[in-house]
Amino acid sequence: MRWRSINPCTFGGKYHILLCPLHLVPRIFVFDGIQAPATWQPRPPLDQGKVANLARFVQTHADEYVLAPFVATVTATVEFAPASESFPELGSVKIPLRAVMVIQDGQHRRAAIEQLLVNTPTLTDNTVAVMLFPDPTLERSPAIFAWLNQTYVQQNASRRVTHDPVKPLASVARRLTEEAPIFQGRVDYERTTISNRSIALFTINAVYHTP
Repeated sequence: MRWRSINPCTFGGKYHILLCPLHLVPRIFVFDGIQAPATWQPRPPLDQGKVANLARFVQTHADEYVLAPFVATVTATVEFAPASESFPELGSVKIPLRAVMVIQDGQHRRAAIEQLLVNTPTLTDNTVAVMLFPDPTLERSPAIFAWLNQTYVQQNASRRVTHDPVKPLASVARRLTEEAPIFQGRVDYERTTISNRSIALFTINAVYHTP
């Protein structure tokens, strides 16, 4: 696939700015439709009320709406080709067809666009900006998600440990719960207390603070 793009920027790591037609957004950008590594879990569920409100807003203000750019990672190396020597910052990127583009910020906007196009097909050729980070190994994606979803991540201690991209001890706690047989399938990554009906025996926060 080839996309028009602005020359790769390097602030915070190489990324590309693309313009994507709305009708392609639900087809090529995924959020929960891939086999995500355990270190990505859990991610917040979609708020269907928020999705419906956003879709309704865009439909009502079809001539003046503004959508914030998506932030996504792609599971491949991306090649940039400048359009000309006169404008080397403008050109196109080549993305392998087998690559997966995963939304790290904009989950509700993606779902709202999918819903919107059913009711307002005249908007299919409108475009939305995408900030695309190459991440062939998917190692950087959890950190990008955590930085961009602080409201969700900071709600309790377990989520902070689950998504912390910096602290070595948080990484050790996550790896321990993923690899040690005693923890597998028995750890709650979202809550700091375990409910009576939960099958979990530990919280990631408790594991993190165990001496």
